[in-house]
Parts: sequence; C-alpha cells; structure tokens
Amino acid sequence: MESNIKLLQFQSKQKDILSEEEIMKIFVGLLRLIQKTADFNACEKVKKNIDSMKKQIEGLNRELRKRTSQVEELLNLNDDLIKQINLK
Repeated sequence: MESNIKLLQFQSKQKDILSEEEIMKIFVGLLRLIQKTADFNACEKVKKNIDSMKKQIEGLNRELRKRTSQVEELLNLNDDLIKQINLK
C-alpha cells in the first residue's frame, strides 16, 4: 500500500525582535511625525502673531483716522482765524 501523504512544513515561530530595516522605518516615521508636529506648531504660532498684529494695525488705523480728523479741524480753524485777522 502506497500512501499519498504529503508533509506540510510549518514556518517556525518568528523572532519577536525587529530587523534593522524595520527599526529604521519606525525611526524615520517618528522623525517625520516630529517634523510635522513642529511645522504645525510653528504655523499656529505665526497665525496667532498675525492675528495679534492685525488687531494692532486696526487700532492704529482708528487712531490715525481720529488724529487726521483732528488735524483737519485744526487746519480749518487756523484758516478761519487767518481770515479773521486779514479782515481787521
């Protein structure tokens, strides 16, 4: 009697140790994550600075318009005074 039995070989259990290539991939992935986080944080800081500067510029523009209006009033008053002096 001839048997048609095939033997199956199972792979031996792999070691729980990562290969050097796997470690490098993880390390590079970690570096990329750190870089992206640093970039994101820098962008957020710049956005906050821009918002702060916009508010300062808006305040300065309001102050400039107010001062410009005061200067125009003083110039008009000065013109009126010059006219009054010239009429005398």
